Amino acid sequence: GGAQNPQVLTLMGIEGARLGEVRAKALIDRYHTVYNVVSADVEDLVEVDGIGRKLAEDLLKAVGRKCLYRKDGRELFGGVCITTPP
Repeated sequence: GGAQNPQVLTLMGIEGARLGEVRAKALIDRYHTVYNVVSADVEDLVEVDGIGRKLAEDLLKAVGRKCLYRKDGRELFGGVCITTPP
């Protein structure tokens, strides 16, 4: 089963992300590694079945991301997100 995959287990274990096995497995099926998942933007994550915007935001915030969207600019050291005007 999917829960045997260490990548899936790691995603499920992220505090504050509230990911169950089905959603965690769907993310890993698409992105293959936890690193790829948490490096994606909200716009990308919501394309995965069962992943809504709130859940995607919560997941990225849970791993310390400040810039969650593609329109965001860059993260400065110290966790400030510089947003680029639309």
